[in-house]
Amino acid sequence: MAVKEFSGDVRRAYELAERAPGLDLLIGSDDVLLELAVAGAVGWIAGYPNMTPRATVELYRLAVAGDVAKALPIYRDLHPLLRWDSKTEFVQSIKLSMDLAGRKGGACRPPRVPPHRRPGRPDHPPDERGARQGLPLTAPHPEW
Repeated sequence: MAVKEFSGDVRRAYELAERAPGLDLLIGSDDVLLELAVAGAVGWIAGYPNMTPRATVELYRLAVAGDVAKALPIYRDLHPLLRWDSKTEFVQSIKLSMDLAGRKGGACRPPRVPPHRRPGRPDHPPDERGARQGLPLTAPHPEW
């Protein structure tokens, strides 16, 4: 049995381990992957591996193995992208990112609206131009 931790509060991982010994912890928010892996998470319910599978799988593998020295540079590179998983428009953001990376993300079903219909918000997912300038859509390693 496991629990998905999505609160963003990494301290909860340790509290859960204290209160429910034997209960597995799953990473539920992409932007705390490294911290929760170090805290003992055994799995990851993720969105952005659909966009950058090699980079995110390698990051996860290194993180759960405790190889922080190798995981940290990848995590820092991907973190601006991984943060979108915790925003209201995370589904739209993941689909848009997939489209920009050449993978079929496609349109969202109602009631979700495409991200371009909500311009001007500070947490608005970037449009194609903004995504290409501000998100690590091409990873630093050619095999990613």
